[in-house]
Amino acid sequence: MRALAEGDLGQLHPLSELPHPIIAKAAASFAHASDADHFVGAIASSTQLRLFEIKAGQWRGGGWQDAETGVNWLVVAGLAKGEHQDHDDF
Repeated sequence: MRALAEGDLGQLHPLSELPHPIIAKAAASFAHASDADHFVGAIASSTQLRLFEIKAGQWRGGGWQDAETGVNWLVVAGLAKGEHQDHDDF
């Protein structure tokens, strides 16, 4: 937040190495070989874009793989709610 407030975007690169639990889990969830990936599974409610669920403590994320390049992206993240009992998590 400090880097954003100061306009120093250089501190935020590379984004994949920022010290945040959901970013670290997303980076670890997708290995260089797809048979070693360990995300939770597909997000069923994501119908426009196939997203994979990533969980890290109270954080939830959605990962997407670019079919053309094979690059994986963390495209959405947020906090779990409803004590993990509702399906409208984040």
